[in-house]
Amino acid sequence: MLTLLLMGMLTLASNFQPAKAESNPIRVPMRHISVNVKDGFPITPTRRVLFDMLHVEQFRFYYSYSRLSDELSARGYVLYQFGREQWDAGQLTYDMLENFDTLVLPNPQIVPFAPSEVEAITDFVQNGGGLLVLGGSYPVSDSDYPVKDIITHFGIEYELPITELNAFVTDISPHPITRNVTKLYMPSVEALNITIPAQGVAFSQGKPVIAVTESGSGRVVVIAAEHMFANWAIETYDNLLLALNAFEWLSELGGGPYPQELPLIKVTSWNPPTSMFVGTDYAVNVEIQNFGNDSITVVVTIPSVPIFNKTGWGVGEVIGDSRSINVPSGTTENVSLTIRAPVCGYTCLETYVYAPFSSSYLVFDGKYTDKIQILTQQPVANFTWNPLIPKVEEPVTFDGSASTPNGGTITKYEWDFGDSECATGKMVTHAYSSPGTYTVTLNVTDSEGLWDIEQNQIQIVQPYGPKAEFTAIPETANVGESIKFDVSGSLLGWNGTHEMPITEYRWDFGDGNKTTTPIPIVYHSFSSSGIYYVTLTVYAPGATPETDTTSRKVTIISVPVGGYSVPIKGYSIEKPLTLYLALVAILTVAFTAIKRETHRRKKETPEGHK
Repeated sequence: MLTLLLMGMLTLASNFQPAKAESNPIRVPMRHISVNVKDGFPITPTRRVLFDMLHVEQFRFYYSYSRLSDELSARGYVLYQFGREQWDAGQLTYDMLENFDTLVLPNPQIVPFAPSEVEAITDFVQNGGGLLVLGGSYPVSDSDYPVKDIITHFGIEYELPITELNAFVTDISPHPITRNVTKLYMPSVEALNITIPAQGVAFSQGKPVIAVTESGSGRVVVIAAEHMFANWAIETYDNLLLALNAFEWLSELGGGPYPQELPLIKVTSWNPPTSMFVGTDYAVNVEIQNFGNDSITVVVTIPSVPIFNKTGWGVGEVIGDSRSINVPSGTTENVSLTIRAPVCGYTCLETYVYAPFSSSYLVFDGKYTDKIQILTQQPVANFTWNPLIPKVEEPVTFDGSASTPNGGTITKYEWDFGDSECATGKMVTHAYSSPGTYTVTLNVTDSEGLWDIEQNQIQIVQPYGPKAEFTAIPETANVGESIKFDVSGSLLGWNGTHEMPITEYRWDFGDGNKTTTPIPIVYHSFSSSGIYYVTLTVYAPGATPETDTTSRKVTIISVPVGGYSVPIKGYSIEKPLTLYLALVAILTVAFTAIKRETHRRKKETPEGHK
């Protein structure tokens, strides 16, 4: 097997080398090759993207960025990876880079870039290539980091010493890569220093964290957050939209022609085990298809991958397998590979297909699994709980029924709830007195004395209800005058995991009029003078509690009568209104009578007696 593998790789290395290009030719821009559109983005089957693996720690575009890779592939991008492992020998050269439209450096922090690689990358950009740098601020000294010589060439650098900024970014400037982007999640984000013509397009705490520039015929995007396009972050806020915008902008001038036609090989399916037993051989079938125009010999591999124990420590490796195979154009081939696990624990399997290219290897495609268990004959502890996110003082049911004995019988279930409380039994109930994150441990023991431990973290939350607040403008008004009641100061509720919006505003104006509305601003006028206590009750379904109530006093004064007006003084709500209203009526009648008498006497007085 090894002899055949080496012969196949040597044959391919002699036949599959990039054509020697002339001295830095400028690639011809092709702006109008779109044949279709998906969600507003062009679908162009000739755009090539190269992910660099040689300078990165544990990166696979089909694994670490599988969500983004699927989206790019659906839009016609063809993705490749240079290098199989981070310690593979090889260097980036201009001759190989000119076969691609965009180069991605995903957190380059392990292997430094050689001066010739820096020159190759900068020449690639100058001649129309796109460069995307994600992270790469890992310092090797107080003033240096591996990607520094590359990005400083384009007027961009990391601010040293490194300071981590707020991960939630909303200060975003208009640019093609920020089209329709309003909020980003940028974990472990750091500040950039930029000089013209580079410009910042996203800022955290007033400092640029995403920078763009155009250099020669090419374009550059530097994002100071290595993980924001990773699977666990790409769906957050507008991260995916930013990524698609960035690749569209960076590869806009690309699309060929290229010096060399590259193979197009895809892993179309495979059947990895969902769990493994120690010492057992597993045959895994990997199906690959050649969509290119030429026959090619490739290597299909399931690499050796680490095995971890329950606490996350590495305890060994799954023994992988590889096979070299020739795949004619337009055909599908099936490769059977054998794997074995020497110790128990858990792992994630992967497979990929590659061939020698330039000074290293070109990975065409791959697939991976989520975590799988490697079992022995000892029992395996497992448990669930309900509800998944409990509230303070809410009973939580822990169920160890999912534990498996593997030959014996489980005789003991021992629980540690992480708050100094313990219990025994297959199913137990416990309530937490304080919010927080607790580590729950289940230890199961079988009839043969073998045992296993499972740990999970549980989050205990403290929900709260909405807060009712409103203003009345004006607070003192005339009879019949419209008063604006505004609830903008009210606060939303919280159910422990999500904000609970207010859906109803229930008004009692104190004059017999009531209304319920979803609108935060209402207007109301009073038909009689007096002091009224307006009550607002807000309703946020799902919060705890769901309602809150507050009141505010408004004063309504009478319209002046007979040239006189009588102010109404405030009084406590406990005092009856009858006495005050009667006093107002008597004074109004008295003033009216005095005015009429004065007017009559003026008319009766002779002219000479004035």
